[in-house]
Amino acid sequence: MGYRIDYRMRDGTLCAVVRGKSSFAHAAWIAHDIAEQASREAVSRLIIDLRGLADRVGTLGVLLMARSGPRVSSSCRIAVLDVEENDPYYSFVELAAQGAGYVLRYFADAAAAVNWLGERQGEDGAVASGRQPRRGTA
Repeated sequence: MGYRIDYRMRDGTLCAVVRGKSSFAHAAWIAHDIAEQASREAVSRLIIDLRGLADRVGTLGVLLMARSGPRVSSSCRIAVLDVEENDPYYSFVELAAQGAGYVLRYFADAAAAVNWLGERQGEDGAVASGRQPRRGTA
C-alpha cells in the first residue's frame, strides 16, 4: 500500500491530510507533492496532517525539509499534526526548519494548530501570544 494526500482550502489555509504507509522514498514524493500544491495555491498557512501516515519514523525530516523540486514559500507558516508518540522527533525538525528560514511547529491537537496559524507573527518567528518556538533539550 502507498500513500494518499487529500487537500482542502479553508479560510486561506491549505490542509494536506496524508494517509497510508510511507517508505523513505515516498517521503520525498510526499514533500514534493505538498510543496507543489502549496506553491500553486500561494498559501501563507499550511497544515500537514500526518496522523494517518504509518511506517515513517526517520523519514519525517525528508518529508518536511525536501530541497529539490517546488518549495513552500518561506513566508508560509507550517503546522504539522501528528500523534503524541512522535513528539520527541519534532524538536530537531522545528530547529532545522527555522534554520532554513521556515516557521514550522508540531501539534498533536488540531485546534491548537489552527489557533497558532491564526496568530500574528514577528520576523523572528515569535507570535503575538508570546509563545516562542520550541527549543531542543539535551
